[in-house]
Amino acid sequence: MASGWMFRRRNIHARIDVAWWRSGLASFWAPFGEEILDRLFLLSLIGWLGMKLFRVRGEGRGRTIALWVANLATALFFGWYHIDGLALFVDPVPTLAAVRTVLLILPVGLVFGWLYWRRGLEAAILSHFVIDIIVHVIRPIVEEWFF
Repeated sequence: MASGWMFRRRNIHARIDVAWWRSGLASFWAPFGEEILDRLFLLSLIGWLGMKLFRVRGEGRGRTIALWVANLATALFFGWYHIDGLALFVDPVPTLAAVRTVLLILPVGLVFGWLYWRRGLEAAILSHFVIDIIVHVIRPIVEEWFF
């Protein structure tokens, strides 16, 4: 089995060694900032451009394709800017670690985009908030107690 910091089972999501409550504070800002930038602005813009470019009118297959392409592009962007967090642990960031980060974040970004598209910005923000609380608050507390 490969060794190294990025293959250890407990290092699924990088953490900074700070108190859980301090990392939890980001959970109140990140969902708003990232969802407004990524979904409200970027996904809407790319989807709109795709529909204009291919002259999509109303509901239908063309609209669905344009929105899924926009969602995928936005989710890739979402994963790409989470690579910066790796630089806190290793600089320069290895290519495999960067790809791993994007692939871990990609499905989450797709779900947030789908929620935005189907249920609105509030649903994407709320789900992002819940995930951040689990990752940045609950998980560190549980790991401290049991590991």
